[in-house]
Amino acid sequence: MKTIYYVRHGQTELNAAKRVQGRINSDLTALGQMQAYITGQYFSDQQIHFDAVYRSPLERCKDTAMLICPYKQAVAMDGFIETGYGKLEGSSVDEFQKVKGKYSNSAFVKKFGGEDLEDVAIRGREAFRKVLEETADDATILIIGHGSAGFHLAQSFDRNRARAMRKFGNCLIYTYHAENTLDSVVLESIELGPAALLDPERFQ
Repeated sequence: MKTIYYVRHGQTELNAAKRVQGRINSDLTALGQMQAYITGQYFSDQQIHFDAVYRSPLERCKDTAMLICPYKQAVAMDGFIETGYGKLEGSSVDEFQKVKGKYSNSAFVKKFGGEDLEDVAIRGREAFRKVLEETADDATILIIGHGSAGFHLAQSFDRNRARAMRKFGNCLIYTYHAENTLDSVVLESIELGPAALLDPERFQ
């Protein structure tokens, strides 16, 4: 049985500014760096050692992976990249929510040159499948990804459970168990993790 931890990247400058990030590169803040570091310490304290590490190709995930697991080179996989929001990228979260409220389906982002949210889950599942296929049967795996892409991936495995446990935060931790196929994937938990204990004001 494999154990897979999917962790969202640490806080970025655009996260702190409450702006939609998508594919835009944005550096980790001091808080984001500490979030990643203490998440790595949390895994270490739990004696969790990663046999393989994967990440989104975006820089914020690369930097987060290096802080969480400096002893293992992270493999970049395009399938784990964040949702593309097209012209909505860089807009405030409040503006985005107002636009979203005008539409009733997952394809609304495509109207702004972005990505259908169902397609986000499809490519995420394909990347997840590759991870399962190329790792050992008893491997412990780390994936560094994103908020939107990570949640839509979780929904694709267990919609009701993902929605019931839904949390949103930097360095939140999704825990999965699986054999070698997507059909075997079980979403065990969605936890905010130790990053949620940090006081943002101390890093301003």
